[in-house]
Amino acid sequence: MVNHITIGKAPMSSNEIIALDAKLRQAHDVRAPDLPEDEFFEIFSAGQVLKDFDLTDEDIESGQVGGENDGGLDSVYFLVNRQLVMDDTDINPKTVAKVSIFFIQATREQSFNEGRIAKLNLLTEDFLDFSKNIGQLQGTYNDDVISAMTTFKNKYRELFAYPHELTISYCYISKGEIKTINDGVIRQSKRVEDKAKQLFSKATVSFSFIGAAQLLDLIDEQPQKSYPLEYSEMLSPKGQNAFVCLVPILAYSRFITNDKGEIKMNILREM
Repeated sequence: MVNHITIGKAPMSSNEIIALDAKLRQAHDVRAPDLPEDEFFEIFSAGQVLKDFDLTDEDIESGQVGGENDGGLDSVYFLVNRQLVMDDTDINPKTVAKVSIFFIQATREQSFNEGRIAKLNLLTEDFLDFSKNIGQLQGTYNDDVISAMTTFKNKYRELFAYPHELTISYCYISKGEIKTINDGVIRQSKRVEDKAKQLFSKATVSFSFIGAAQLLDLIDEQPQKSYPLEYSEMLSPKGQNAFVCLVPILAYSRFITNDKGEIKMNILREM
């Protein structure tokens, strides 16, 4: 998960910008050559931000809500215990420990625009204020935003009575430079953060700016490909091309969790 990006990082060189564009073109050609460049950038950059959650390409695409009347959003993701929540997802409130919601703006513009963030202030109130009925918002937002709001409000309402950690993350991604962000943009981002904190005072709220240099760093982060598993004994059933490992419970726990103690969802999908 992306946290606050420190403003003041040294300006990126022209070579870094060229490298970023080259990586974007390569990914576009390999993964989705038929998609318009703007749409691919939104999907691809959201995938980089959410890389730690081990979501599939289909999961990332499902969060896309950009277009006319999108309230300043390009994508939104609601996760419970690190799993993406859809309209048909069953949630047992008693098992919920962590809830995350990501609001993502992604543009190929080479700057950070104050007006784009201003839209998120109203969107935040409509999305996170449970006293506002979805019916009141019909026509204000497109169908994809309304659907995401409906899923979040219906599913999260069940969790109010149960203790859990809530993290609300805003990510504004562009090909701009962090060092050039002006005071007006910062003020608008603080307004959005404050609005979310007013509605969920105990939540952890962050607003992150991800420029060209930061996006390049995210792309270069390679996911772990192999995972060591300690075992006390390995058995091979006679006549079968298979193995049975006896694994201590603590070793198994280390195998399926990361350094933060979070479940590695990609491993569970492959088991």
